Amino acid sequence: MKARIEIVIAVSLLFCAPVGAATVGWIDGIGAVAPAGWSITPSNPASTQVITFKGPTDKSYGNSCNAEATYGGTPYLSINNATKTIELKFQGPAPTMCILIYKPAVGFQGDFGPLAAGNWAFKCTNPLIAFQLNFTVTGAGAGKIIRVDQHAPLTTADGSSWSKAYRNLHDGLAAATSGDTVRVADGTYVPDVGSGVVDGDRTASFVIPNNVTVLCGYAGYGALNPDARNVDTYPTILSGDLNGNDLWGILNISDNSYHVVSSTGAGTLDGATITAGNANGSGDDGCGGGVLLKGSSLKIDGCKIHGNKADFGGGVACLEGIAPVLINTEITGNWAWIFGGCLYNDDANVELTNCLITSTRRFKAASSGAGVIDQVLQWGIEDTPGHVINYMGGRQPWADADKYREGSPLYRLGEVKTPTLIHVGGDDPRVPAAHSRTLYRALKQYLGVPTELVIYPGEGHGLSTYEHRRAKLEWDLAWFKRYLFGEEPAKP
Repeated sequence: MKARIEIVIAVSLLFCAPVGAATVGWIDGIGAVAPAGWSITPSNPASTQVITFKGPTDKSYGNSCNAEATYGGTPYLSINNATKTIELKFQGPAPTMCILIYKPAVGFQGDFGPLAAGNWAFKCTNPLIAFQLNFTVTGAGAGKIIRVDQHAPLTTADGSSWSKAYRNLHDGLAAATSGDTVRVADGTYVPDVGSGVVDGDRTASFVIPNNVTVLCGYAGYGALNPDARNVDTYPTILSGDLNGNDLWGILNISDNSYHVVSSTGAGTLDGATITAGNANGSGDDGCGGGVLLKGSSLKIDGCKIHGNKADFGGGVACLEGIAPVLINTEITGNWAWIFGGCLYNDDANVELTNCLITSTRRFKAASSGAGVIDQVLQWGIEDTPGHVINYMGGRQPWADADKYREGSPLYRLGEVKTPTLIHVGGDDPRVPAAHSRTLYRALKQYLGVPTELVIYPGEGHGLSTYEHRRAKLEWDLAWFKRYLFGEEPAKP
C-alpha cells in the first residue's frame, strides 16, 4: 500500500503558456520499495503531457511524520517558469511529535505539468537528498535536438539521431539556432576541427550560439541507451590542446587555443570539462583561457574548468557589463599571469570567490578581490545600481527580499573556515570598500577565521599602478605559501 499526501499548486505560466499543477507525496506503507534513484516519466516529455516523478529518501523512516521532522516540514513543489525549474522544498514548521505508527516512508512521488516547451531542471537542494535532473520539453515553439558524437559512424551528418550525429562540436554548434539543444556524447573535442575552421588556428573557440543549450555527458552512439546522461561516467572534455601534445599543463602550450569556450549572448553550457586554454595574446585574446564571456549572460552549470591559463582570467573572463550565472561549477587549478586565476571580472555583475568559500571547505586558502558581500548594500552604494537590479530579475530589494538574501554571501559566512586574503581599491565606486570591510569584520573579529584586508589608496575597480599590482602579487604569494605550504614569509 502506498499512501499519498498531496499538495496541489496552481501554476500560471508566463506569456500565455499552459496552466499546470504539481503534486508530491510520500511512498510509504508496509512493503513500500524505495526507488533506485530520481527519475521522471516520460524522460523527454511534450508540452501537452503531465510528467510523473519518483525518488528515494536518504533512509527508511518509521512513518512520514518522522520523515517530515527530519526534512523540515511537508514536501511541496515550487515551479519557476522564468528560469524553467521545478524544486522540491519542505514547508515548515516541522512536526515535533509523531504518533507511533509503523508505516515506513521510503521515497517521494508526484507529478507536475504540462510545462512550456524548453529546457527544464527538476531539483532539490536539501543536503539529505540533493539532486538535479535536466530535461527538455518539446512542443510548439521548442527548438530541435542536435547530437554530437565523435564516434558516430556516418559522415553525412545532420544531428537528427546518434547514428547521424556530427563528429565534431564545431559543426553541431554551427547547425544550432535559437531555442535548439545540442547534446554532446563523451570524448575529447577541440575547437579547430570542423567546416571552415583552419587546423591549428589559436583563435578557434567553441562559440555558444545565442539562446542555445549545450548539454554534455551523453553515452552516445553504440550505447545500450545512447540518451543516458551522466557527466562523470560519460565525460565530455572541451580542450584547447589543438595538437594534443601538452605535457603536465606547462609545456607545449604556446600553440593552444586562446579561449576554449566563448559567448557573446545568452544560452547554457551544462556538464562540460573545459581545459587547456592559453589566452596569452593581445587584447581580448589575453583574457579567458577556459571561457571568455563578452557581453554575455551565458549560464554555466555543472561544469569543471581547470588547467587553463591567461593574462586575465585563467578559468573565466567576464567583460563588458554582463551577468553570467555559474552554478555547481568547479573552477580550480587555473593560472593568470596578472589578474584572476579563477575569474577575471571587468565591469560585470559576477560573484564567485566569496560564494566559493562559503559553499565549500575544499580550499586551504582564498584570495578575494573587490567582492560583493551583500546585494542590498551593493544596490545602495555602488555607482550603477542597475547591475544589481538586472541580476535580481528586475526587482527591487523590497519586492523580493528573499532573492536579494539568497544572492548575498553575508548570510552564509558562518560556514567559512578558509583563511581569506581580501583586496580592494580604496576609491572603488563599482564594488565599494564597505563590502570588503564587512567581510573582514565578520571573518576576523566574529568568526575567528585567519583574514587580512589590503586596501589600495586611490585605486578604483582594478589596480592601475605598477606598485599596487606588484604588492598584490606579493601578498597573494606570501598568503598561499603560508597556508598551502606552511611557510612563514615576511609580509610584503
